[in-house]
Amino acid sequence: MTLNNLSGEIPKFLAALPLQMLNLSYNNFEGEVPIGGVFSNEIELSIVGNSGLCGGIHELKLPTCHFKQSRKGRLSHRRRLMIAIFSGVLELYCWWHLYQYVHFASEREGTNLGVNQRCFFQVCSESNK
Repeated sequence: MTLNNLSGEIPKFLAALPLQMLNLSYNNFEGEVPIGGVFSNEIELSIVGNSGLCGGIHELKLPTCHFKQSRKGRLSHRRRLMIAIFSGVLELYCWWHLYQYVHFASEREGTNLGVNQRCFFQVCSESNK
């Protein structure tokens, strides 16, 4: 599987397969190298050219893995910004319509034509008093 431009983490299930040899050289793998199976013998494994790898058996001479906090469950800055903008626009829209409703309701109350009207959601009932 050498020179295939593969990326991501090396699948851990490969350690459980009965492989004699595994060549993952010159791809773009990153993360921790599995331990066990074909990964337990440096002679059976070739991972040259994957600069993002760490851990594994000592004989591979890879750097120790230092994992950052998982990004799962966290929103990116762009998504947070988009949510904030959308929420702000929605809030302004609601406030504008509330203002319009109150403003026009007060105008309707000021134009009394001798008939009292009670309006609720544009359904009016007339009463002559």
